[in-house]
Amino acid sequence: MYCWGEGTSGQLGLDLQEDDSLVLLPAEVHPLLRHVSLVACGEQHTLFLNEEGNVLSCGSNHRGQLGRQSSLGTKTPAPVQGPTGVVSVACGQEHSLALCQSGEVYSWGRGSEGQLGTGAFKSGVLKPRIIQSLGQIQIFQVACGNHHTLALSRGGAVFSWGQNSLGQLGLGKGTPSQPVPTQVLSLSGVPVSQIAAGGAHSFALSLSGAVYCWGANNAGQLGINRVDEKGRFSPCPAVALKLIGVSYISCGDAHTAVLSKDGGVYTFGDGRHGQLGHNSTTNELKPRRVEQITEQASQVACGSHHTLVYLSSPGLLLAFGSGSKGQLGNNSTASHLQPTPVQQPWSSKLTGSAQEGHLNPKEIAVFTGKNTNFIQIQPSECPVTKGELLKIDQERIKKWLTVEFGSKQWKEAKSEIAEICSSASCLIASFLKKWDDSPSEKRMHFFGVDIESARGTFRQLQKKHWIINQITTSFMDKLIPSLQSPSPNVEALEIFLILPEVSVFHEEKHIRDLILPLSSAMANLNDTSIKILRNWWSTLQATHLNKILQMFKYALSCMLKSAMRTHEDHQLLKKVLHNMKQLFKANKGAKFRLPVSAFYIDEVVPFVPVVVDMVNWRFYAKLDMDDICPVIFCRFPFALTLLAKVQMLHVDTRLKSLGNIDYSNTAVVTEVIQRAPLLPPLPVFRLQVRRTQLTADAFRKLHMAEDATFREQLMVEFQEKQCQDQRGIQREFFCRVISEIIEPESGMFWYNESSTVIWFPTKASVEKKKYYLFGILCGLAVYNYNTVHLPFPLALFKKLVDVKPTLEDLKELEPRVGESLQDLLDYSGDDIEERLALSFSVCWDNKDVDLIPDGKSKPVNKSNRKEFVSAYVDYVFNKAVNGLFDEFRRGFCKVCDAELLSFFQPQELMEAMTGTTDYDWNKFKRNALYKGSYHADHPTVIIFWKVFLDLTLDQKKDFLMFLTGSDRIPVLGIEYVKVTIVPLPSSTEDHYPEANVCFLHLLLPDYTTEKRLRERLLQAFSHSRGSWKV
Repeated sequence: MYCWGEGTSGQLGLDLQEDDSLVLLPAEVHPLLRHVSLVACGEQHTLFLNEEGNVLSCGSNHRGQLGRQSSLGTKTPAPVQGPTGVVSVACGQEHSLALCQSGEVYSWGRGSEGQLGTGAFKSGVLKPRIIQSLGQIQIFQVACGNHHTLALSRGGAVFSWGQNSLGQLGLGKGTPSQPVPTQVLSLSGVPVSQIAAGGAHSFALSLSGAVYCWGANNAGQLGINRVDEKGRFSPCPAVALKLIGVSYISCGDAHTAVLSKDGGVYTFGDGRHGQLGHNSTTNELKPRRVEQITEQASQVACGSHHTLVYLSSPGLLLAFGSGSKGQLGNNSTASHLQPTPVQQPWSSKLTGSAQEGHLNPKEIAVFTGKNTNFIQIQPSECPVTKGELLKIDQERIKKWLTVEFGSKQWKEAKSEIAEICSSASCLIASFLKKWDDSPSEKRMHFFGVDIESARGTFRQLQKKHWIINQITTSFMDKLIPSLQSPSPNVEALEIFLILPEVSVFHEEKHIRDLILPLSSAMANLNDTSIKILRNWWSTLQATHLNKILQMFKYALSCMLKSAMRTHEDHQLLKKVLHNMKQLFKANKGAKFRLPVSAFYIDEVVPFVPVVVDMVNWRFYAKLDMDDICPVIFCRFPFALTLLAKVQMLHVDTRLKSLGNIDYSNTAVVTEVIQRAPLLPPLPVFRLQVRRTQLTADAFRKLHMAEDATFREQLMVEFQEKQCQDQRGIQREFFCRVISEIIEPESGMFWYNESSTVIWFPTKASVEKKKYYLFGILCGLAVYNYNTVHLPFPLALFKKLVDVKPTLEDLKELEPRVGESLQDLLDYSGDDIEERLALSFSVCWDNKDVDLIPDGKSKPVNKSNRKEFVSAYVDYVFNKAVNGLFDEFRRGFCKVCDAELLSFFQPQELMEAMTGTTDYDWNKFKRNALYKGSYHADHPTVIIFWKVFLDLTLDQKKDFLMFLTGSDRIPVLGIEYVKVTIVPLPSSTEDHYPEANVCFLHLLLPDYTTEKRLRERLLQAFSHSRGSWKV
């Protein structure tokens, strides 16, 4: 080992004379120090940790910092009294720490600022004392600033104590100096791998590469591109350092140096002495690479005003900064503004590959103090190992799964599981993704945990009951309570991605003690954290997103079934719904990776009266009383089934039939709720039409009717002889009238190139009021639970609920145009203008249109192509058709209240009108009825169902169209599509099956072979939608 720099007080361990106390060149240390593994330097004293785990000290001792009974200093290293089995040491300006393998921490020296952590502010403590307040906490890393101390536990907790005048403890503003270790709660959940302390500033480095800083920042030593004269009192992320990819941090008095994973050295902060190495004495407020260091660095160490860097490949030690005390090791007291080599007398003693510049970085160790330096060549290994952040790995999993129950190893395993599963930091550290070493800005926006790995790990662990029981206990007793005061740091949020993967969060017995408290912790997050979590959710695979959703749904369902009564129950339920709302938004941002129906809570309608919920919704709408109001599902419409939303339209009408309800009057509202079961039924709106003049009659009757009648119970009456089943009559009516209106011959709509999708024309060829009346008809269909074949794109339903159509909608409406626009956006070349010759003028509906004023003269190029596509989409779905669409919407909202339409997602509103795809063909078969000679066991019926169930999905949908006039299921469910199979009179096997839409009758000839039945059935519904017979 070699040392150099200031030795005035004997801190180098050399017997120097006062007039010769500066060591300008590296010199060999005292023989007692030849087997040292670690060195820590204070202002005027030094600690040495030897291979036996004992501590030696030398230098100034006027505050007791040498750990002896006497306060006399010494130039000769001598043992510190007390600690044994030491694995690490650290020095502040005048205080000392020793960390033992047991996790105990000893402190001694100056304690006037509380930096000893013993609970007192003492000017000096001669003998090392255990810091009792750390109790059973397993500390594995310590760091000292001038007058403050940091410690890191194996459970991932960061503790600080001592002076806090500049925020160096990270405990928030207004917190005085602390004489006992206090947890830095704002770092909870961060998997910290290293702590570092400077004069009055502090850093924490996460396993993920994130860096957090706090304390003094008068010279920019925090690297956050600003100065804080009064300091920063809470940890904040150093974003620029995350981008660098930091592997190690070292702090000087007011400057900082970091080592990146690619071997680069970056410095920032105080540069007055050249300690930043940028050939300048100016301060740097953000990390700047030391450009003259072109080789890979393996170590960096900061003194008060100087910096050392070791380059492993050439085996070169560089120094820069203040040299006034000889600390640069170049036989001079001059300062250097840029890296300069330290003279290396040890080079001649190296042999073989080490002389050739291939010394392993682990074979040297560099240590610095205020004005002192030490370098150990091939340092001794301490016989006891330093700890690390506890985490689950395959080695531990194997040990836990194979340990003998009740043995000593079992108790150790149980303790490890308890420690890890009590700490968000440890759990996050356990499942960090294996990123490549190159940092990137892209990584900044993604979460860092591997959820699939977490799922697999917990599946393994739940094989042993004692393991999952210990995990559950740790969650309940420590982890979940710790999450109730959430950390402000982004990566701490990753615990909310991990926990839903554990099976206990999906068990009814743990709803109260795990799921609801976890939900409360999520709901307590600030807006920024919620937004980040929501963005992460939107990137999840459907299987993981669904896992989180099912956890919330399960809790909600169980609580609703348990007849929740207390105010606390309602508040807990609201928090779950709040989280589901955020999850729903995330799913929406992910283009509905999960279907909207996945969020439905089936128990809402059976257990929460719709009338009561709607009354409460209106009553509390304008009141700032969220803390006392009950759960109101109208505020969380995503949880309501599609049927429940349509029922809301009816309930709203029935409430309005009571007259103008004063929802601000509590007594009135209470009376309405009490009368809810006795609300009057809807009156009947009779619509009499002739089959031969169906559309004309319907439009005329609707034009003459009062607006209020549209929200009454519809009863369609054909003047001709009709069946008595009103549902069948309505089915036939809507099927036929909508079919007539959307036929090309009606002239009301524009058809796309393939004649599969319709839209509003740019110029109407019929009276405008017909679109208003058509809107009423569509509203009546929805309001009365009818399904119609309406080949509009989703854009129609988006516009009805005020959602902006996008390019995806144009792809659906006119695929050729939409895909060509997508190709334009995806084109990587710079020659768009020359290659495509497009302008802001297009042809739509056989008409040339300028998308902007004088669009023909504005060419489309790479810089404005997004603007062009947006303008094209806006024209097709808005500008070109708004007049006609507005008439349609006006009519639709005469039936379906515009305010209540906000409950629907576009896809839901489309399904309410055109039906769902919730096909259950086995239920369809079970619900079937039979007449005449047919019955379930009739040979022809058996053949029919065998043929039908073997059809493809598209063929089954064609059959539905043939039978009902729609290829989708009505909102009431497939149980309302009850086919009745009856013999076709006077038929032979040469006849085709027929359908009666009104009765849902399938008139089936008595076929005797599968082949014949299949052939005739397919031919029947490929050429006809039914016979329309009554």
